[in-house]
Amino acid sequence: MKTLIALFSNTWDTLIQNEGFDNTESGAGCARFIAAKWENLLADIPETEVAVFHPSMANTGDYFPSHYRRFIQVGHFLEDRIRNVFELCFEKGYQQVLFVDSAAAFISEKKIKNFISHLDSHDLVFVPSETGSVHIAGMQLNVFPVWDSFQFYQDESVVEMLSDCIRHNVSYSLEPVIQWKESVDQLWLEATAPKPSRLKS
Repeated sequence: MKTLIALFSNTWDTLIQNEGFDNTESGAGCARFIAAKWENLLADIPETEVAVFHPSMANTGDYFPSHYRRFIQVGHFLEDRIRNVFELCFEKGYQQVLFVDSAAAFISEKKIKNFISHLDSHDLVFVPSETGSVHIAGMQLNVFPVWDSFQFYQDESVVEMLSDCIRHNVSYSLEPVIQWKESVDQLWLEATAPKPSRLKS
């Protein structure tokens, strides 16, 4: 079954804004960096399609490949926008969706393939993080009601969601916890590091 990889543009755009890089060459450079990382990561993953979910139509830092589909995030709160990504994808006819925050470009191609492989054999794939938000998650269409009750930023939310899975006979794969803030900070340092100057001969 073909998997839609839904890249959610949120953390990265926020970092660019917070550093004052909006509409600057530095901001454009960071946006190009993250787009190139994803293009390389996803280039050789079979049976997938990619869509980018931007915060608004006004997003000017879109350097993702032209063949990626584009959608606009819907919802006022972050948790609503994330839920709506899945809802829109299922409404568009996709049966299997892997949601990934675009700032997760620090993960390896091997891990992405593992997530998709686990999603092929499970109804739900979930990657916890220390932030309490959702940065990577995959699901089949039939488990959306279980996912829709997930409580963001609550200490026991993952345990409660997995209990719901058991009650509703939903198979799941709980992946290792990612240290989100530390990993994104490291990626940000890489993206903003001074580039070697090219000396004229």
